[in-house]
Amino acid sequence: MRNSNTLIMNTKTLSFVVWALALFMVACSDKSSYTNVIPKESSVVVSVDLMQMAEKGELTAADGKLLAKALCKFFSEEIGNQEEMINKVVANPDESGLDFRKNVYFFDNPKSECAGILASVSDYDRLTELTRFLVDHKVCESFAEEEGIRYSSINKGAFIAYNDETFLVLLAFTSLSPDKFRELALEWMNNEKENSYTVTEEFAGITSAKADVAMAMTMDNILKDKFQKPSFMPQMYSMLIPQNVSLEDMVGMYALNFDKGKIQLDMEMLYKSDEAKEFAKMQERIYAGKLKGKFLDRIQGNAIMYLAGTCNGQEIYSLLMKNELVKSRLDDSKMPVDLKTVLGSLNGEVVLAVAEGQTFPQIAMYAEVNDDAILKELDAYKDALDIAKVKYGVEDNVLYISNMETPVSGQSLEDTGIVSNSDGKIVYLTIDIKALGNILKSFASGFEALFLSMMSQYVKSYTMYSDDVMNNSRMILCTVNEEENVLKQIVDAGRKNYGM
Repeated sequence: MRNSNTLIMNTKTLSFVVWALALFMVACSDKSSYTNVIPKESSVVVSVDLMQMAEKGELTAADGKLLAKALCKFFSEEIGNQEEMINKVVANPDESGLDFRKNVYFFDNPKSECAGILASVSDYDRLTELTRFLVDHKVCESFAEEEGIRYSSINKGAFIAYNDETFLVLLAFTSLSPDKFRELALEWMNNEKENSYTVTEEFAGITSAKADVAMAMTMDNILKDKFQKPSFMPQMYSMLIPQNVSLEDMVGMYALNFDKGKIQLDMEMLYKSDEAKEFAKMQERIYAGKLKGKFLDRIQGNAIMYLAGTCNGQEIYSLLMKNELVKSRLDDSKMPVDLKTVLGSLNGEVVLAVAEGQTFPQIAMYAEVNDDAILKELDAYKDALDIAKVKYGVEDNVLYISNMETPVSGQSLEDTGIVSNSDGKIVYLTIDIKALGNILKSFASGFEALFLSMMSQYVKSYTMYSDDVMNNSRMILCTVNEEENVLKQIVDAGRKNYGM
């Protein structure tokens, strides 16, 4: 039997989640000071343009009502008799008192060990009416007022505060006392512009992106685990950077857009300190020019995956050796290959491709090399490679490791032109998701098979590339339906699958 306090806390949390979904998912004066609430030291800030997304998805008031009905039915135990108020707000989001014509923000503040959701207030009285309803239905505690700010605790994990301009929800990573929540809410809601995130280069990038979803995130936040779970990723990434470079000084900028037939994510890396900027210059040296499609004529035109990049292996090895921790571990370890020999051989284009095969997948790797020293390292794996009918060697300073059949004239990747836009890039990856899903679902069962079937039904391909030393890169997920906006496709799928 569950503890009654835990049950109350979970019920309140779920009830609040229902309200958040109802408000934020159906949102169809030039006050901007509400963004001053975002603390300057935030490590993650996400901006969501709900209005732009609703327009792209062609959401209607009828969809909102059906969504509210679905939410109320699914969470019937948690929301009790709140259905009337939820329907009222969903039918007209202005009834909430929140201004969804302005972006909604999410921020993560590691110093305080909590995150925040931020929205602009359009009608203080309507919002107050809504909060009274929430109190009456025990979604949250009674509201107190201080310094013109009304606030209430949901449980030890969440807190609501608002005034006539700003609506703020605080979410603790673990738990915070009501007094600590109150202290943070009052501090941030009285924040001056010069102490807020709005004066940063990152916020300028977020607002100028004009994206459906824009985000800035420090690399340390990407790699750390707030819940202290073991993670291999930080250890891996730490191998690639010198120890004098702080991850906090490297900020990823992301702009996500839902367009006709595709989802596009643009990424840019900002380097804040002199050490980080020097690291960026070091990265430039690990690439060996731009891609020229030198091996496209050797790859099957129906390849499921194609990965290509340019590589200066000696510079990569040199960069790794600048990290003393990595250097000491490599000196002490018994690696199955001589890393210096393997990396030192690479100099130019490197390509990996996969195509469907009868028994084994057809795999082909080609790389421009300085010499054939790498063959000695591969000889140790000759027996295993023979089983998969993989041949290897070096000809005219080109390393090949392949069991892929030579393409028939007119049927290579070069002939199909599928990856013609890879020319001039430094890194390029494309995956035929539809074909891959069709292959994998034959080996899966249950939910996995259903997921792969749906994926191959809606998703066509995934492509990622970078033009300039990974400071700027782009990811594109293309759908089978190329004529309609992806958000509209998602809405239509919801209508079809959930009776909306």
